[in-house]
Amino acid sequence: MGQWDSPVTLGTLLALLAAGCATVFGMDEGEPLTTTGTSSGMGGAGGTTTTTNGGAGGTTDCVATECPGEDHDCHYRACVNGQCSFLFAAAGTACDDDGGFYCTGAGHCYECLTHDQCATNVCQNNSCVNASCDDQLQNSGESDVDCGGPCGPCPNGNHCALSSDCESGVCVNGTCVPCTDHQQCPTADDYCDLGASHVCLPKKPLGAVCVNHYECKLNKCVWQPIFGFTCMPL
Repeated sequence: MGQWDSPVTLGTLLALLAAGCATVFGMDEGEPLTTTGTSSGMGGAGGTTTTTNGGAGGTTDCVATECPGEDHDCHYRACVNGQCSFLFAAAGTACDDDGGFYCTGAGHCYECLTHDQCATNVCQNNSCVNASCDDQLQNSGESDVDCGGPCGPCPNGNHCALSSDCESGVCVNGTCVPCTDHQQCPTADDYCDLGASHVCLPKKPLGAVCVNHYECKLNKCVWQPIFGFTCMPL
């Protein structure tokens, strides 16, 4: 009989169309739209497809003062991308937490961050301390870093103001240099160790072991059968 197994009247078709329109236009937003159909043909099988039209979810605003934790000078509660978080004050920001004065930029409050923030001009481990000869700074009258002045003498190449600032005992144009002549030594009671260290040393007393005459206070180095070369009187 053709495509249809039984005759379909015009009334039946109109009823089917009316039912379909009622299903589409009567659907509430958010309810599933269900379309059920049966297909047939050469070897075809019927199927059902379901599409859900879901509503959008809402969001809740973040309020920093309602976030867990406490606010301090160097770190405080904040909302970041709508989530509770903590922010750090910039390094150097004034603070008074835990006896400190300056924020580190990482949430801590310390006494100092730089040397110039201390009356002693020495900041070590974020605390102000007194100057010393091992603070790795040039201060308190030192001619160079941790040497000269009130500290021990400086090696060659370091800055100096006086011959006493230098291990060699010779300061030339503000720099410690090795001695090359006895006349460069600070006093007449010193000699330049020309054979080895090129350092000015005090002349040796009588009876001291010597190699050269100029090492002795009386400028006389004599061989002694028992003692070897020693400083002797004239």
